[in-house]
Amino acid sequence: MTGKERVVYGLLCLFLFLYIILRSIHVPLVHDEVATYVYYVLSGEWVPWLAHVDANNHTLNSLLSIGFDRLLGTHSWSLRLANGLGFIVLAVYVFKFSRRYSHPVFRWAFILGILGSHYAIEFFALSRGYGLALAFFIGVLYHFEEYLSTRKSAQVWALSVFMLLCLSASLTYLFPCLILGALLVIRATNSSSERRAIIPVLWTILVLIFAVALSFWLKSHGALYYGSEGNFWNRTLSSLGRYLVGDGSVAPYALLGMGLFVFVDLMQYRTHFPLGQAIAARFIHLLLLGSVMGIFLSHYILGTHYPEDRVALYLYPLLIAGFIQAVQELSISQAAKTAVASLLFVLPIHFLLNMNLDHVDFLYRERVPASFFAEIENFESEEGRLPSVSGYHTMTLSYMMSARLDGHSVPAMVHHNYPESDADFILLRADDGLTAPPGHRQVTFDEVSGNSLWREASASRMELLTTREATGQELQSEFYELLRIKVAGEGHYLAELTVEYPDGSPPTPLTVVLNIQNPQKETVAYVPYQMDWRYEQDDPVLRTTLFADGDGQAENELVIYIWNREQVPVKGLDHRLRIFQSSK
Repeated sequence: MTGKERVVYGLLCLFLFLYIILRSIHVPLVHDEVATYVYYVLSGEWVPWLAHVDANNHTLNSLLSIGFDRLLGTHSWSLRLANGLGFIVLAVYVFKFSRRYSHPVFRWAFILGILGSHYAIEFFALSRGYGLALAFFIGVLYHFEEYLSTRKSAQVWALSVFMLLCLSASLTYLFPCLILGALLVIRATNSSSERRAIIPVLWTILVLIFAVALSFWLKSHGALYYGSEGNFWNRTLSSLGRYLVGDGSVAPYALLGMGLFVFVDLMQYRTHFPLGQAIAARFIHLLLLGSVMGIFLSHYILGTHYPEDRVALYLYPLLIAGFIQAVQELSISQAAKTAVASLLFVLPIHFLLNMNLDHVDFLYRERVPASFFAEIENFESEEGRLPSVSGYHTMTLSYMMSARLDGHSVPAMVHHNYPESDADFILLRADDGLTAPPGHRQVTFDEVSGNSLWREASASRMELLTTREATGQELQSEFYELLRIKVAGEGHYLAELTVEYPDGSPPTPLTVVLNIQNPQKETVAYVPYQMDWRYEQDDPVLRTTLFADGDGQAENELVIYIWNREQVPVKGLDHRLRIFQSSK
């Protein structure tokens, strides 16, 4: 790379790093990030078999996010800082790996193919594992190629460390890492001069065995749910095309064509050269095609879903690198080769057109603007009580975290029976294909997400049913009952709860639950609200609403209780509870 190229590359990376910082500050957290905060950051538990079992636990991201949260406090940028710093790793190793291409057009086709993807860069401004995994995976590819050319065991040690970091950031990279491990074994055992690398190769194998064991452990607990039903075309190729270049109809054909081009190049090379030489010259091809085979085998043998969008992101750098290398080997003029490779220069154009500081491209529907919160906050002064808010289940997380970080005083969003016809407010997502129930009017609309907020016109018809209040209460057992009353089965019920702790913050994880049962003691409605993570540390009072409907038939029993999940004694708890009723 020439001196001028280095300057341009440095300026490009500086621009992207500043953009990532700004996005980390201004783009609201999405539900996956909030789930990471709730399950892992708040509890401080990140070790897979000790923490909450879920595919959301990208262990490296969870660990680093815990550290930055404890050190810098809870902010969107502090939770995302680990991935932002991960971009530095990506920038370094994209630069290193790009030097394998001698022609500047091929070199910049690779650079812009990776750094010019807005979709890929977005992950470095999110508290997820995908950005970190991509950065470390490029490092894995670089150190493997260095090992092939230098035969130094130090490169295998570096490769194994980067592989461990990559897989701990995202297990979705398991297929290419397994294939790379197999190629390492073949190289190290087929040449006596390379057997000094056996020890680091064995360490790499141990890393892979642990990753495989963890994957099967997660599957046994039902946590390997990522991806979707369907087929490879509409789930993997279409989703990648849609998010990489904004097109899910033509782009998948282009991605498939690039993949077939890589396959043909590998087959032509393999027919003329032995396997050992093919590993050295076409290892990117082997990783790409082997990973695709792994996806199909895993689907048909283990019953896993086809990966989509971010879960299939590991295919992208392999496709870019393999395609560029295959173009280099074409028996055509250099001008024609560079013309084909320069097609990747379209990615920065798509990047510039998608730049924003207010939403995540693939989760734009989760955006809740300040105007929505303002409408909800104004309700109490008009009606004399807190409102009920109904929304989609993933929105409940992003809604409450945005409210907490931005200082909005709003009740919980409840997803039970969404869209609840008797809720005071309904937040409708644009892509759900739903309409607001009769009696609701649209009060505000967000042009970015297409989401709309609807308010019930007859909110004042709610009647106060009962009130309970107590001070200085002690929670000694796992469950503490606040209220138990008989109610009509055809009613809609809203519980307005105010809780105050003497020290200003919950001493233990607490969840308040609204439960409605029929005469047969069967649960009609179960609505939980986890209080501890949504609690403002500088405000000792938590206020929220929960709501649900009866079964529409016989007399029901409504119970409100606090679930002390860790059964730690709590003293000095003050609470005030109001129950409202409306006829359905």
